[in-house]
Amino acid sequence: MDQLQPGCTVKILEGAFAGFEGTVQAVSGIHITVMVKLFERETSVQFRLEQLEWEELDLRPTFRQDLTNQLESERTKKLNDWWLQHLDQSEDDLAGEYRAFLQFRTRVDVEHVRRSAQLHHDFSSLFTDRLLDEEGNAKLKARWSEWLERERLKQRGYGEPLTTFELHCLKRLDLIDDKVDLQASMRQRWQETLASLKTQYTDATSEEWAAIEEGWWEDFERGAISAERKVLLAIWGIRNPSKLPSPHHYRSLLWQAAEERHHQAKYAHFRQEHLPPLEELAALRAGARQQAEAQREPVQAFFQQAYQLTLPDHVFAFWAFWLGLTPLERAAMDWRINERDEFDVTMSVLGISPGGIFEYFEKAGRERIPQAGLDHRLNDRFYRDPPEFFTALHGDTDGLHFGLWYDNPHEPSAFAASYYSRDGGGIAYKGQTLLEAVREEIEWTEFHSDDYSEQEEERSQHRLSIQLLRDAVMEYETGDRPERGEDYVDTYGNTEGRIPTCNELGVIVPPPHEQLLERDVEAIYHAIRTDDHQVKTWIDEALQACAQGQPARALALGHDLHWLSHDQQERKEAAHLLLIRAYEMLGYRALAEIATLHHQYRDLPNVDIYNFHYDFSS
Repeated sequence: MDQLQPGCTVKILEGAFAGFEGTVQAVSGIHITVMVKLFERETSVQFRLEQLEWEELDLRPTFRQDLTNQLESERTKKLNDWWLQHLDQSEDDLAGEYRAFLQFRTRVDVEHVRRSAQLHHDFSSLFTDRLLDEEGNAKLKARWSEWLERERLKQRGYGEPLTTFELHCLKRLDLIDDKVDLQASMRQRWQETLASLKTQYTDATSEEWAAIEEGWWEDFERGAISAERKVLLAIWGIRNPSKLPSPHHYRSLLWQAAEERHHQAKYAHFRQEHLPPLEELAALRAGARQQAEAQREPVQAFFQQAYQLTLPDHVFAFWAFWLGLTPLERAAMDWRINERDEFDVTMSVLGISPGGIFEYFEKAGRERIPQAGLDHRLNDRFYRDPPEFFTALHGDTDGLHFGLWYDNPHEPSAFAASYYSRDGGGIAYKGQTLLEAVREEIEWTEFHSDDYSEQEEERSQHRLSIQLLRDAVMEYETGDRPERGEDYVDTYGNTEGRIPTCNELGVIVPPPHEQLLERDVEAIYHAIRTDDHQVKTWIDEALQACAQGQPARALALGHDLHWLSHDQQERKEAAHLLLIRAYEMLGYRALAEIATLHHQYRDLPNVDIYNFHYDFSS
């Protein structure tokens, strides 16, 4: 490290500038600022130390690390190939397959340790201090390359032609057509891609296109696209050339298939080791369903009396789900449970637990008496909760909570929603049911799981916990939704047809009332936050329209002012007035009463109205 100084010439190994050379401008720990020239223009770019290569006085530490890395790659390839060879086998006993893999991995690891020790010993004997002085770096590099080749440690290039074995696996997985010339097909698709880009980016110069096209296929076939060409491809729309049809593209598909088989087998083994037998698990779930069903009548009666609302069936489906979870599954749901019970074979991935309305699912919860002057309907009602929102689940960060949303209090809730009471962002639609909300959280977590940890074992444990919960949810709901991760999040979640509001969720009024589907929410947000005089005009217009039988403006603007009240008394008063008028016009008495209760006690220091002490005399 101390050999790298400003002014040194370095070669960039990773990223968009891979292959470029540059001059070091500054060194700060492991962060290096390098001046790079692109199309005769100089620009400063920051890199990490491991992304750079430079002429050291002694190259042997670099060689030794390279040797370690290549040996590890050799080991990884053997393990991946084992899974490739099992891709077309029956999935009837994936747990047994994983046990067979563990035995194979043990043999590979023993050989890896032996081979690593031998090669490092040979390396030390071959690359001595004497040779360093006599031969210099150039000859040392040449000797290093020859030695790697002799020891067959040269890694296969991403662009090298696919092997017969790889082609066989691709055909077996139906990833390529058995009758198509793959090489010709890849070349044709590259040409089509470049032709399409030319029509999209007409301002590119002929010199820039020539820089991309000249020798592009030959370079790519060797897995050696020039750094300059990579940057150009990124500029003109191809962020990751490896995703285009190429040997590397198809090789990546194989790696993904092998990794998925590995995970599924590991998961089957995990369930077999840590969950009850299938018969016992089925009995647990059945008992939970019976218990939840037995609670339906008293809970429904309490909720109708206290809230003047009807709970939807999916609330009881969630309660059956929660009661039917094994301790391990529940620990994966909520880290607070895992922290208490110290499960070390699973990882909490959601941080979700029941609250709010579920406090009434126990008889003692229904018998509690609110603090003097308060009302059950204020329980778990956060400062920005709209009257339509009723907390059902708690998250574990920044006031995240999930709730039932009642567009019409004469009907069961329309869907589930969530937001962070102590953070930015609006209210998000999470699905038609609470279990759909949990499933959406599971898939969102998987979508972002690559950012979770750099440790392979932690990533694996995280993924096992996600699948454990996904399977549990799918026993009750969403079993007909095979999508996972990003695909699931993009496929489900539709709030079209709602009147836009500043809380991002919107509201809805039944026909034949005016719908107001187009509102400039950004302008409304800015006007309210700056106390623009225009807001008073909007309030008057909304109240006038409501008096004439059109409550949409009052309902939407009331929601905007409620969401953005920020302890401004004038905004709170206006929000309350608009909401009350809208609810009265719509015949939504239950929501009007909640709006008034919340307005009166909106500044309570705690949302738990049963246990905290509040001085009502102040």
